[in-house]
Amino acid sequence: LGNIFAKAQKAKKVGDSMREIGPEEEIKIGNDLASMILGAAPLVDNPAEQHYVNRLGMWLAQHTERPDLPWKFGIIDTQDVNAFSTPGGYVMISLGLFERVRNESELAGVLAHEIAHVVQKHHLHALQNEMRTSAVADVGGSIVGSGGVTGFLTEQVIKAGKTLYTR
Repeated sequence: LGNIFAKAQKAKKVGDSMREIGPEEEIKIGNDLASMILGAAPLVDNPAEQHYVNRLGMWLAQHTERPDLPWKFGIIDTQDVNAFSTPGGYVMISLGLFERVRNESELAGVLAHEIAHVVQKHHLHALQNEMRTSAVADVGGSIVGSGGVTGFLTEQVIKAGKTLYTR
């Protein structure tokens, strides 16, 4: 019975990696990821700069195919030059990048790039690919456990999974 249950769990994992993620779940995933980012680097304590980035970001987001998302924009307190977005409409740029943009057009370009990732659901597709890779590795492991495939093939499946995850 335990073997049947384990196989059912693996089948569910494969199925989950193939299903469409709805807006509510996308927002929840994005909120969780944004919380992790903000746990590592909090928002800059400058209301005027935060308001400016939010106002510009909201204006851009309202002109996309997904204006209904609960868009949130912010500047995180790190000197790294980077920008991040998460599913559901969370977009953050680093203080290091904010200080280096020369004008509103450059800032708009950075924000628009991150907004495009959200609109096109790039993060969700990457998460689903990771889930598929993990599911394939699990299925491969169960086949090896039953003696149906050599260790070499399993090693190749796992190596391919790491490559996909890295990309």
